[in-house]
Amino acid sequence: MKIKNIKVILAWSIPALLLLFSFFNFIETKNKNKDFTKFYLQPYEISVSQSLQIDNHFIPDLSFINLKNTNSVNILNESKHENYLIVVYSEHSCNPCSELLLNFCNELTQSGYNKIYGIFNYEDMNEAKRFVINNYVNYPSLYDPENQFMEKLKITESPVILWVDKNNNIINSHFLQPELENITRIFFDYIRSQVITKPSS
Repeated sequence: MKIKNIKVILAWSIPALLLLFSFFNFIETKNKNKDFTKFYLQPYEISVSQSLQIDNHFIPDLSFINLKNTNSVNILNESKHENYLIVVYSEHSCNPCSELLLNFCNELTQSGYNKIYGIFNYEDMNEAKRFVINNYVNYPSLYDPENQFMEKLKITESPVILWVDKNNNIINSHFLQPELENITRIFFDYIRSQVITKPSS
């Protein structure tokens, strides 16, 4: 009787174990193929070491000098019919990170996207101008020597990229750091999916 019971238990246990194994294997495969973009980007912290999140905040009402023509520019007053990007650089930014962001923005402009605003936090305007000229920045380059923009949003690190809707609300944000290069590339892919497939009006 005992032997028969053991056989019955084994007969049911083996298929159950196989089914359980298949279930966990399915979950693992699903996780490997998961698109992590939404996980990282909604919302995204400006810095790993900083709990502050600026997503869903409004772009501050500030005027800047355009480094290319010395005109005064207030981003809020610019005519916009779609989402746009703001990128912030400073003389203390991580150089490889700045280069990565510059290349990305140049890629977007070459694809036909022209809704990018660069904000440059440099003490010396000539240094800021040299940075813009040497890196072939071909989007509006706004000079912010007193770091007003970052202070208003309580951003403490740069370079940073902000994805903003046409009503000037920050949708997503990303602070570039060397140790977050993979996440940076995920963020860039997300932006590409939003702008390159949607020609600017």
